[in-house]
Amino acid sequence: MPIAAHPQPPRILQIHREGLKPGSEDAYRQIEDDTARICAELGCPHPYLGIESLTGSREVWFFNGYESSAERKHVVDDYAKERIDRPTAEWYYERRQAIAEAGGRTAPASFDACLREWQEDQAEIHTYAAMRAELDLRFRERLLAWGPYLYAELGKAVSKELEQRLIGTGAIQATGFRYVGETSLP
Repeated sequence: MPIAAHPQPPRILQIHREGLKPGSEDAYRQIEDDTARICAELGCPHPYLGIESLTGSREVWFFNGYESSAERKHVVDDYAKERIDRPTAEWYYERRQAIAEAGGRTAPASFDACLREWQEDQAEIHTYAAMRAELDLRFRERLLAWGPYLYAELGKAVSKELEQRLIGTGAIQATGFRYVGETSLP
């Protein structure tokens, strides 16, 4: 479906990044193809641009532009891998164990194995500081908010609200962030 180009860049750029685990590319591509088809069928008003890394870390980045905050209907969460401190990692591992015990996906054999798995999975993902530095070169910050992210990794076993409560009490770190930037164009 052809989409007309906008005469100027969007005033607000929403960016979402996802790391791809080795071997998941075909399943991921199928999900994205289905999503694109459904969006086209429903006439979604904001097509997005998705790009996949060709070298280095296996990542997919999505870009979606808006002319105003009111036009922006939803916010995408991203995360800062370096904010996983020991209490947050222990909480994450305990949730993984509970999921495995309930018959869900398997959990690593130990906390140390879970931590190594997380570090290996995230090794090629950019840090928050690196991503933020690039954003600041191109956009003026309109919103930056820290909040839950790990609930999405854990499926239905943990709610966003529970993770937010734990963050609020200081039991775990907020690893998710929302960034909204605005171009400096008139």
